[in-house]
Amino acid sequence: MYCDTPFRRMHIDVNGDANLCFGHTWTSKHAGNILREDPMAIWNGPAAAEFRSTILDKSFRYCTNCRCPELLDQKTSPSDLDLSYIDVLALAYDYRCNISCPSCRHDRIKPSPLCEQIHQRILTSGVLLHVKNLAMNGSGEPLASPLFWDLLAKLPTIDCHPEIGLGLCTNGLLVTPTRLAKILDCGKPLRGIEISVDAACEKTYSENRRGGDWKKLLTNLDFLAETEIPLRLNFVVQANNFQEMPAFVELATTFRACHVRFDALSDWGSWPKDELERRSIHLPTHPRHAELLEVLENPRLRDPRVADPRVHLARLSEDYFATLDPRETIHRRGSKETQS
Repeated sequence: MYCDTPFRRMHIDVNGDANLCFGHTWTSKHAGNILREDPMAIWNGPAAAEFRSTILDKSFRYCTNCRCPELLDQKTSPSDLDLSYIDVLALAYDYRCNISCPSCRHDRIKPSPLCEQIHQRILTSGVLLHVKNLAMNGSGEPLASPLFWDLLAKLPTIDCHPEIGLGLCTNGLLVTPTRLAKILDCGKPLRGIEISVDAACEKTYSENRRGGDWKKLLTNLDFLAETEIPLRLNFVVQANNFQEMPAFVELATTFRACHVRFDALSDWGSWPKDELERRSIHLPTHPRHAELLEVLENPRLRDPRVADPRVHLARLSEDYFATLDPRETIHRRGSKETQS
C-alpha cells in the first residue's frame, strides 16, 4: 500500500491548521499552522517529513484505523519526490454555505473569526508561487463565500506558480453562466468542477440537500455539460438513497460527467448517534447492509464487462467493509466554528 497525498497536497482548515491529508477525515496530525508559520516552511518542515516517513515505512501510524480510499487504491511509491512545489493547496477555511445539508450541519454556519486572517495569509505569504492547483474548497460553498471572490479578484495581481489552476468543489446551485464567466475572467484555468448531489431524484435530493433546488441544479448541470470543463459528480451513500446508485450513473451520463464518485457516509457531528447509525448503511452492522451489497452488484457498478470506468466506489469495497471499525469513522470540524 502507498498514499501519495502527503507528498502533493496541503489542506488549510478553519483554524489555520495545515495537514497533508484531506482535512481531519483521515488523520488528526497537523504539520503546522499558517497563522504562526510560513506555509512553505510547514510543507518542508520536520512535522511534514515525519508524517511522510510513516507512508514510506508503511506504518501509517498517523492515519485513522479505518482505511481510506487512498490506501485502498493500492498505489506504488514513486521513484522521485519533488517537494519544491505543492500540487494541491486545499482552501477549506470558510464553512459558509447557501444550503444546510443534514449530514453536514444543523443550520447555516457563520465564518470562523480567523477566516479573514487565514485568507490574508494565503494572499501575502508567497505560498502561491509554489502551488500548481488551488482546490476551492470542500468544506462549504465557495461561490457563497466573499473570500473566494476576493481571491479570484486578486489572483491576477499576485505572483503565482506559472502552472497554477483552480478546482471547484460546490453544490452546483450557484454555478450559473454569469458566475462561471467571472471565475474564468481571473485568467487561471479551471481544471474541474466537482458537484455533490447525493440523490437521483427530486424527493431524495430535497431530503439530503436541505435548502437546495433540484430543478435549478439540473439546469446548471445542463449548462455545464455544454462546456469543456471536466465535471465530477459525487454521491454520499446512506439508507435513504443507496437504491438510486445505478440511476445516478445514468444521470451522470446525461450530463457528460467524467467521474462519478460514490462514498460512505462520514460523521460531521450533525446527527445524534442513533440517527447516524440509522443512516450508515455502509456499516456491516446495519440491518439493511445486505441490500446495499445487492445494489453494489448492479452491472453498471461491478460487472467488469459493462461497468462504467468513470464510476469510483470510494470506501464501498468488500476490502473496506472487512476492515471497518465504526469507532474510527469520526470526521468532525475544528472547534472554532460557530452555528447561527
